[in-house]
Amino acid sequence: MIVVLVSCLLVTLAFVQKGIIKTVKASPEIHQGYLILTGNNVTSIEGRFDINGSIIVEDNATLILKDAFLNFTQTQDLQHNITLRNPSNGKPHFYSYNSTITSNFRADICLRENSTTTINNSTIPWYIYTYDYSLLSICNSSYLENLVTHDYTIANIHNSTIDEWHSYHDCEVQVYDSEINSFVTGPRSVNCTISKLKPGLVNYWDFITNCSVTIQSGGATPNVTLTNVNVTRCWGFGFYGSSNVTIANSTIGPLFATDSSVLYLRSTSCSIATVQASAVLSATDSSITLLEVGGSSSHSLINSTYTPIYFYGGAGGIVFLMWYLDVHVIDSVGQDVPSAFVRTSYPSELGLIIVSGFTDTQGLVRLTLPEKMMNATGEYPIGNYAVEATYETHSNSTIVNMTDNQEITLTLADFIIPEFPSILILPLFMIAIFLAVFVSRRRKQNLTVR
Repeated sequence: MIVVLVSCLLVTLAFVQKGIIKTVKASPEIHQGYLILTGNNVTSIEGRFDINGSIIVEDNATLILKDAFLNFTQTQDLQHNITLRNPSNGKPHFYSYNSTITSNFRADICLRENSTTTINNSTIPWYIYTYDYSLLSICNSSYLENLVTHDYTIANIHNSTIDEWHSYHDCEVQVYDSEINSFVTGPRSVNCTISKLKPGLVNYWDFITNCSVTIQSGGATPNVTLTNVNVTRCWGFGFYGSSNVTIANSTIGPLFATDSSVLYLRSTSCSIATVQASAVLSATDSSITLLEVGGSSSHSLINSTYTPIYFYGGAGGIVFLMWYLDVHVIDSVGQDVPSAFVRTSYPSELGLIIVSGFTDTQGLVRLTLPEKMMNATGEYPIGNYAVEATYETHSNSTIVNMTDNQEITLTLADFIIPEFPSILILPLFMIAIFLAVFVSRRRKQNLTVR
């Protein structure tokens, strides 16, 4: 913070030395039309300033708000804005000290092409967008409704409150001692694992390190570091390119995936998940409040809950709702049967659906089976399933309808599992013969010695 203040002081002194500061004082009149600053123009606005137009800062010009109340008179959103652009022989600058920018409708600030902005002890209720190597510094309890950092911009935030922040691609973000209600990160073509992430106070969080981020060829990721930051409402993520992501044991807000990204949710709660293009979503033991599906990929919800699924834009995507079938195989006297083969089958329009597996040492196997397929035209139930357990020449079968997780027991009648399974009898027999031969030879050797 000290560095920021010193930097601001040095800039102001430089303007004074040049003797080119033009001060705009408060006036009852509304400024009509655009206010365009070019060249090395430095304009300082003090007091109330109403403007029916946009403010454009170009070349190496500078706009300073000092104890100002800047009001854009608009009749609808985004009629006017503040834009820094077109650097020449320097860069456009914008400084706001102890000031407020307001309007009855949304009026954004857009930083482009190597521009620089410092906001100190100010209130800005609308959006700030940063692009193209811009530098942004915010300190001392400034408030922003929405901050969006793109490309190779650098943003440093100290002791401030931001409602919603989106950071994309190669930007560098450092936040200290602040509050962010909703924080969204959007990398491209990365592999990462997000674990145990929930709203609340973050003592220290580095996206690249904490989430084991690796960047694929042609990929990019925001370099985000939060220190003593309270994320009060939600974390959100947007994945682009060919990202491969696992999110586990977390509570997140919006989740977005496009291009060919693949997302795995494990024991995670998500408010809104949106998948489009060729992106794929697989959710296990999770909950999604709203699932939006575009594109033509197949997605799966395994033991997961959802409220509505919305297929949009002529989507050809498919969602499978799936559950666990736990099968316990026992013999006629109730003993567990390990290594039994369990097979489920169902003839459908998609072909014969077969899922199979072998029981473990407790005679248990878990199979994952779809209840229904859903797409833009409706819901299509799958089942009943034929379930068969086989051990050697013994078998039993039943029918199961998968509308939820199911547990069943199959008994192999007229069969008692041997103490040693037949697959082990031959090796044990060979070991016994080897030991007998070995003992016999040792005895002969002892008799010869005597």
